[in-house]
Amino acid sequence: MAGADPAPSSPAVASLPSPPVRGSVACGLRRRSIFKRQGIGSRCDGNPGSELNESWSELLLKLRELKENLRNWRSKLDAQVKTYKDELSERKKTLKTELEPLSPNSRN
Repeated sequence: MAGADPAPSSPAVASLPSPPVRGSVACGLRRRSIFKRQGIGSRCDGNPGSELNESWSELLLKLRELKENLRNWRSKLDAQVKTYKDELSERKKTLKTELEPLSPNSRN
């Protein structure tokens, strides 16, 4: 086994380019091109700290809005379920009342 040839590497794997190293020029250019495609390239040229804070604030605001919408939706859903349960309970009572005279035990 010591003399066995190592498995040949597949040509597809060997031809793949290595990813850019963090901090390299290629990595920075790649990030900028991604940002520009997403329409945020100009924001990255300024102070990144303030831009991150602004984005973070926007995300928090959106999250708060979504939470509030979810709470409202849940309370409306709960109210609707309660209404349906009450209606169903009332209909069961009515049905039971209407079926009592028809039951075999009531004929005796």
